[in-house]
Amino acid sequence: MDMLDERAEKSKDDADVRVGRRVRALRLERKLSLADLAAKAGVSIGALSQIERGMSSLRVKVIWPLAAALDIEPSALIA
Repeated sequence: MDMLDERAEKSKDDADVRVGRRVRALRLERKLSLADLAAKAGVSIGALSQIERGMSSLRVKVIWPLAAALDIEPSALIA
């Protein structure tokens, strides 16, 4: 892997962490448990946990149900 690839990978990882922190903050702000939000959004608890920890990217097909479950616009998840 060359330096450019490494920087792109690091940037992606940083973005995943930022989005995950945002999802977690919004969940806690609404006093929802991980299980509650996962059920409302139709995703597994494990998948949501990985998103919140920045271990998994927020997939397009998850953005809309997650935003609806948090009662926010989808763009607020990645802003």
